[in-house]
Amino acid sequence: TSTVLQAADVSRGLLFWDLQTMKQLPNAFALRNAHWSTWTCAVGWAVHGLDKPDDDPRAVARSSRGDVLLAPGKSNALHLAKFPVLPGAKVRAFAGHSKPVTSLAFAKPDDHLAYSAGGSDAAILQWAHTR
Repeated sequence: TSTVLQAADVSRGLLFWDLQTMKQLPNAFALRNAHWSTWTCAVGWAVHGLDKPDDDPRAVARSSRGDVLLAPGKSNALHLAKFPVLPGAKVRAFAGHSKPVTSLAFAKPDDHLAYSAGGSDAAILQWAHTR
């Protein structure tokens, strides 16, 4: 489904867009079993087990292997969990930022490095991920 974009609106509703026609897709149910090549949407069934941070998460990043997810957590922590993140999932928390994390990414094609950026702390941190 590299022709479909998934996004969330301010009410945390999921929206889907056909990138060829540039039109919103009205039937989200039709995409319930879609395989997504990336996952950066902070809303959806695959991330509904994330703890809500102090703020709604604005950024998540799934590894290119599709097996782990990074997300901002409470108290400016960075959370790492197996993907999909279902309720009750084990989540590891890492400290490093003094303000909320606003952007996350895994290095490609090798997922052993990840990056997080803080908003008002102006910090960009590099993390090593080993399996």
